[in-house]
Amino acid sequence: MRNANLRRLAGRVAESGLFHRARSLWDVNQRDWNLPLSKWQKLTTGMFIILRDYATGRFPPTFEDQQVAYDAEISYSTALPGMTPEEIALNDIRKPFWHGALGRRYINDFTRICRALESCDVVPPQSLLELGCGSGWTAEFLAATGFDVLGTTLSPVEVDTARRRIDSLTRKWPAAHLEYRSAPMESVTDAVADRAPFDCVYVYEALHHAFDWRAAIAQAYDCLRPGGWLLICNEPNILHTCIAYRVARIANIHEIGFGRSALLRALEQSGFRRTRVLRNRCHLFVRHHWIAAQK
Repeated sequence: MRNANLRRLAGRVAESGLFHRARSLWDVNQRDWNLPLSKWQKLTTGMFIILRDYATGRFPPTFEDQQVAYDAEISYSTALPGMTPEEIALNDIRKPFWHGALGRRYINDFTRICRALESCDVVPPQSLLELGCGSGWTAEFLAATGFDVLGTTLSPVEVDTARRRIDSLTRKWPAAHLEYRSAPMESVTDAVADRAPFDCVYVYEALHHAFDWRAAIAQAYDCLRPGGWLLICNEPNILHTCIAYRVARIANIHEIGFGRSALLRALEQSGFRRTRVLRNRCHLFVRHHWIAAQK
């Protein structure tokens, strides 16, 4: 009864004059992914969608059908409102060299990934497996430093884009070791059995897109050699579920955040014998997770 009352209240607030402007912005935003919004507009539009979807039982997000979730993630790499497939492909292949703060942030994160590897004594030419590599830029960069890298991603379209990076890298350095394959995180072990075990598995800003992130962690464990490391890099905290809900609804993808205790518990249950928090020990439920776990 209490939940039913809260849902009715949320629906009334969402449809009230408080969110008149937010409703209008949301109508336009669904047709234009790149609609310029101020921080206040993003906040109020996000609040409107959460209240409205909570009223109808759609929020917090649930993912009940694996294939539907997979299809949505694959579609995300080829279709966004207001962007052509050619624009999306160009955006992906240019990553991380995007103008502005986001591009600079990606470059800074790459240096943090390198420091994380060094802190675990993972050095070239050891073997790395990336989960959820997307268009493959971090795998390319790490292969350029001398690692033997296999990047995996759910979308075959992203694999085709990523393989263009191999051509570019091997023209400069024919001996580079870089490969990409299509594989869901939740069943990656079978897809990379001929290359396993790996010295390190890493996931960067992708675990929160997995249909079953706990299964993905267990699969990472199975892909590692004894003593190997899993690096969880820049995965969002628990409030990300609310902060990114507007984006998730437009793209029809998973955008959830993790509580740190849930991540550490899943690592322990998967068999990892040692865990280390690499950054943001005081996370305040907002700051991103950087965690290393040893098999």
